[in-house]
Amino acid sequence: MSRMSIIGFLDVDTVAFASTIFIGDNRLITPRTRAIAVRRDIINNLGDEGHYEDYPIFQRQFPRLPVPAGIHFTKRDEGSIQVQRIRVNSVSTSAVLQAGSTHTIRSESRIKQFRQLAELNQPVQPDTK
Repeated sequence: MSRMSIIGFLDVDTVAFASTIFIGDNRLITPRTRAIAVRRDIINNLGDEGHYEDYPIFQRQFPRLPVPAGIHFTKRDEGSIQVQRIRVNSVSTSAVLQAGSTHTIRSESRIKQFRQLAELNQPVQPDTK
């Protein structure tokens, strides 16, 4: 599983949050992201507003999809992988951009999102908790 990958031009604007770009072959890629995202109509950051252990989504066993039976493929390692041009806006949140082969990719992204919206016709009070 070792061969040359030739990329004529690669243009990527943003790579973020445990994402990777690989040129060439790999055995295993395991990008992982954990995040607590809070959006508020009224900005009031207290600084200590979230702990992963407080939310079951971060402790649950990550489900693995079974490999469907009856899949057959033929692999030919002849020469190199050649790509003229790759243009990508963004690779984000445990994503992989690769020109090459990988035996196993185990990506995992867990995000707990909160929305704290101001109610209509109600005076706005900042959070005090």
